[in-house]
Amino acid sequence: MLEYLLQYAERKGMASEPGFKVKIVRYALDFTADGQFLGVLSLGDDGRGLSFRCPDLSQPELIALKHGSHFLVESASTVALFLKPTVDDKEFAKATAKHLYFTGLLEQVSSEVPYLAPVAGALQNEAILNTIRAQMNEDRVKETDSVSIRVDGRLVLDESGWQPWWREFRTRIKPKEASSEMVCFARGILGDPAVTHPKIAASSVGGTATGSTLVSFDKDAFGSFGLKQSRNAAVSEEAATAYCDAMNSLIAAAPLVAGSKPLYWYDCSVPKEDDLLGFLVEPKALEESTALQTATTLVAAIKTGVTPRAQQLASSRYFCCTITGAAGRVMVRDWMIGEFEQLAAAVAAWFDDLSIVRCNGRGLANEPAIGRLVECLLLDRKQGQNYDDWLKPVKGMLPQLWRAALNPQMPLPYRSMASAVTQNRAYVQTSSSSTFTLENRMALLKAYLLRSCRIKGEPITVTAYLKPDHPSTAYQCGRLLAVLSALQQRALGTVNAGVVERYYGSASATPALVLGRLTRTSQYHLNKLDDGLARWYDARIAQIWASIQHDVPRTLSMEGQSMFALGYYHQKAADTATLNEKRSSQQSPGQGPQHSINLAG
Repeated sequence: MLEYLLQYAERKGMASEPGFKVKIVRYALDFTADGQFLGVLSLGDDGRGLSFRCPDLSQPELIALKHGSHFLVESASTVALFLKPTVDDKEFAKATAKHLYFTGLLEQVSSEVPYLAPVAGALQNEAILNTIRAQMNEDRVKETDSVSIRVDGRLVLDESGWQPWWREFRTRIKPKEASSEMVCFARGILGDPAVTHPKIAASSVGGTATGSTLVSFDKDAFGSFGLKQSRNAAVSEEAATAYCDAMNSLIAAAPLVAGSKPLYWYDCSVPKEDDLLGFLVEPKALEESTALQTATTLVAAIKTGVTPRAQQLASSRYFCCTITGAAGRVMVRDWMIGEFEQLAAAVAAWFDDLSIVRCNGRGLANEPAIGRLVECLLLDRKQGQNYDDWLKPVKGMLPQLWRAALNPQMPLPYRSMASAVTQNRAYVQTSSSSTFTLENRMALLKAYLLRSCRIKGEPITVTAYLKPDHPSTAYQCGRLLAVLSALQQRALGTVNAGVVERYYGSASATPALVLGRLTRTSQYHLNKLDDGLARWYDARIAQIWASIQHDVPRTLSMEGQSMFALGYYHQKAADTATLNEKRSSQQSPGQGPQHSINLAG
């Protein structure tokens, strides 16, 4: 993985170099060349700062300097001693030491960049510091916000005069442990291994705010041959800096999906409209096609090689991993690599497997993002509930679904199906599920059942729409409950606790104990309808019972309950579509029997 990250960094033209790191700088202190303070500048149009290639010290280097600081870019507390009033004497002394080191570096570099000497003097002047702190208070600057220097309208970070001095400075403070050469695991060449690797910005997925590491050794049990820290997995400073820059770039661009970040890239330039992995993360409603249609078209184009673009994609590869943070570490939950042609076929199969009719029966539902499939397995998030706490029941689900999406022969995790059945039962009985969530849940159940048939070599009977002649008794039992519910609604209107609210759970788990009794009770509802409509409903019920053949299961497994849920959903969607068509054509309710074929499917 490190090798491919290095290739990505090189292809993207990242100027990775030890001692430098891309950082976001929020503010700049503006000075004249003779050291007069002009003001505090907020960088960036939206106030979120600007990205710069900044000088940077590793943790061992900072430790070696004791109260040392970074150069040119530091926190407001270090640059201007901008501290909370409640800070204790110990913390104040520590901050003062770092502040003096920061201004000392400006004095040292003034031999190469003379205009920084007056700035260093100004930052050591208490009256000027008071002015700076007063404006920071007014501008609501935080003590942890990053601050740099601007002189005569030029940001020092944009200048190059200080860089040779900075490189030479780092060689003087380099820890002695990094002096012997070893073979770099990432590049296979001799080099000085990094004692510790640069930090990766993984706070969004559970890492620390100061950054987390991908490669680290902090216990004797993880060491060997007397090697310390990251020398146990030797990676040169240059390679470590490059792969961390690549990961930080990918993390910044990746969305947060169910508490994880799916990082992916290709070994060539892929336009947005062909970004199939991006479709898995968040399928977009394209102007002329869906993600499924786009993937299918790409498969055909790559196989025929009709265009130079298709030929390039045919020879390209994709790379993806899923990461989470665990305190100071970055955890790689999954790692996959494959050919683009295989990817296109897999994405087409994935969205085809997930295709499901809308709740209203009009066409197919929107293609679900993989993160939405994970979230549909959860209860509604309570107001104020922590996002990570809410996700705990489905932790680890995303990598499993991600792998299944990229391998059409891989089953969906059993836990995803079981959770979908459980949540669906709760939502159907309380009628609290949103249309979007319900459709996603049904799409997942349909994909699970379809792949299960495919892997077992059984006939594929699961479809996106209602299948009246489906051979599954569980499916037909679900259809029956939907019809009985529709009959009750037609006869009695809205009731507080109808057939579904009272009996869906037991009917889906133990249909033999419930469905016969509900069918007998339905005679009471039939008697409340006019003769034509009553005969029509009676015929529908009889038709479904003929498919069941009175062989109602005593209990249903989770797979059987999935099929029950799908049959119930399909029948409801078909009935809703026909009812809407009927209303739009302004037909009277008494004409129901004329639509018996459509309503029964």
